[in-house]
Amino acid sequence: MRLDRQIKRIAATYREWASRRAIRNSTAIAERTLPADPIGILVDSNVHHHTVTHETGWISTGEKRFGPTIRATGYAPRVPVFRQGSKSSTYENVCYLAAIAQLDKIGRAKLWTSHHLLLERDGHPRARFTDVGWFDFNLFGRGELPSIDGDPSDEILMTAFNPKAPAPDDIKTVLSHSTDKLYLELVRVMGQKNSQDAWHIRTAEVNGLYCFLTMEASLLRIINAQRERAVIKGLTTRVMSPKMLGEALGLRPIELKHFDHQDSSWFVRPDLHWGGEKRPSTRRNK
Repeated sequence: MRLDRQIKRIAATYREWASRRAIRNSTAIAERTLPADPIGILVDSNVHHHTVTHETGWISTGEKRFGPTIRATGYAPRVPVFRQGSKSSTYENVCYLAAIAQLDKIGRAKLWTSHHLLLERDGHPRARFTDVGWFDFNLFGRGELPSIDGDPSDEILMTAFNPKAPAPDDIKTVLSHSTDKLYLELVRVMGQKNSQDAWHIRTAEVNGLYCFLTMEASLLRIINAQRERAVIKGLTTRVMSPKMLGEALGLRPIELKHFDHQDSSWFVRPDLHWGGEKRPSTRRNK
């Protein structure tokens, strides 16, 4: 038994080393072709949702007697969200996120969030956009990305009796009063239903960012369908999925099985995955 545990420990250490090596190699081509100054990437909230690739589960080991009482027993391992070798388009995109995060780590890209992206998260469970379990794994690591145009909580703290930051339900109302020319042109082409996405694209554009990174398929379809419209053709920033960005920069996708044991300090069950390949923590309360 002791030898078996040692073999498993050595195997887990090797897998962690292999994952870190895969991450370093994933940006080799991009590092040769990217400009010296880091490119800016505005990250949509739905991308944050998918950076959590493993969540903490509960495995029951049945009932056991403890003195006069019988109690349910079990343990909490790290469980992958996706099954190994998944063929879903979501999985394909997520496999590029570690390389994108690596570009930020080595200073060849800068990942940003924004004032309005942070506001949009209010009213949603916290777990929808970050890791919350003890043994969860997040490709972007723990902590929030810096905001390109300020944090709404700063306004609330500094203006205690009259906060300027709107409630999530009021964001569209606030935007409806905007006189920003680029924003209004984008809304006219994209439709009022996509006004918040139009503002995010406008934010990326006015701040000179390389792209607005999103995993919202409907938005990508709209931008592609309207690509010949003057306002879309005139954008210097691009609206891209992680896969689109990865292919444009020459990034190598990394299978998520490489992260099963990375930074793990407890049990891992790579043989399991969450039902429907969807994160279970999004059902938790805020």
